[in-house]
Amino acid sequence: MIRAFLLTSLAWAVGLTVAVVLGMLLGVLVPGPAATLVGPLVLGLAMGVAQKRLLGPTAVTRAFVPLTALGATLGWLLGTLVAWRLFVSGHEAIAPWANGPVLGLVIGAAQALAFRGPHASQRPTWTAGSAIAWTMTIGPLLSPATPVSVRIAALAVPGLHAAIVVLLRTRAAQPAGVPIT
Repeated sequence: MIRAFLLTSLAWAVGLTVAVVLGMLLGVLVPGPAATLVGPLVLGLAMGVAQKRLLGPTAVTRAFVPLTALGATLGWLLGTLVAWRLFVSGHEAIAPWANGPVLGLVIGAAQALAFRGPHASQRPTWTAGSAIAWTMTIGPLLSPATPVSVRIAALAVPGLHAAIVVLLRTRAAQPAGVPIT
């Protein structure tokens, strides 16, 4: 579980940092939507690689990482559209929180397409968990009213999500009555 937390947290930190820096550079240097597309694509690649390592080759196909990157990009665009519509409709307080659930649903659904064999039955649970994790991560980061301490705590959510997934998978694989070590 600690390995899952650290690996995913590192992927989140590196992916987010590269996405933000690259997004700012592209936003200044390249006219058009490049910055909007490249940021979530990079973050999706980083998270996809980390999550695929944790899930293992028996659980997901090779399409998992590209589907994660594609889901992150499409999810970010759709989530931003929903947030923008809420903002212009006068719902400024909830608009920043709209991106996370949309992003999480799209990423989770895209990733779930790559689940194989008996793991395919976990698609709805994975998608729901993804929506919750992304909401708890992105919402506080985008909301200007969120205290700094909550924003910092939100950075740990991707790692916590990974640790919970590993714990549940380990528990499901254990015979009844055998303690998890």
